[in-house]
Amino acid sequence: MTMTSRWLCLGLLALMTGCEGISTEPETEPPTPKAPSEPVTAPDPAAVDLPTPLMRTALHCCKNLTMEPVVRAYLEVGVALAGGDLVATAATGATLGEKLGSLDVKPEVLEQLQAAQAGLASEDLAAARTAYGSFSQLLVDTVRPSQSGTLDLAVAYSRNADAHWLQEGVQPLSPYGDDIASYSWGTRAEVNAADEEREKELGNRP
Repeated sequence: MTMTSRWLCLGLLALMTGCEGISTEPETEPPTPKAPSEPVTAPDPAAVDLPTPLMRTALHCCKNLTMEPVVRAYLEVGVALAGGDLVATAATGATLGEKLGSLDVKPEVLEQLQAAQAGLASEDLAAARTAYGSFSQLLVDTVRPSQSGTLDLAVAYSRNADAHWLQEGVQPLSPYGDDIASYSWGTRAEVNAADEEREKELGNRP
């Protein structure tokens, strides 16, 4: 309706009924609907503020030639434990025990290795992992690298288990059942030192 028609209707309001309900307020444009905003995704807490893993340091095994078969069997036990498979852990642990019979090391070291190996037959997964940690520490202390070694190993450390392990490959896989937030390449001393430095950078320590 034009403005002229509107005023004519108002003037003849008493005579005409077709103007009932006409508003005298000026017409306004309807509000423009707002485009829906993009949903805001909260950050994944597990992906925030993870410790930076240390670089992998290769250790070629082994200077002691009788150690290599032992380490190969040991690595198989680690794979079984990482998968939480107690049956495979017991089987590979038994093979490890057989390889220890040919190991040329000091008698006291051999006794300690055999005692730790025996714990791999445990029916409790946590106990088997503890035994593996003890065996791993003995290897870390005993294995000497060699340029002619055929095994390309590296030392890794689990904060949760407070235990080392030796592993092939470039991607660490903890035998202790923890996740990437807990473990890293490196020894206990190296990982703890890196953690302390990181805490200082974040302002959590003096």
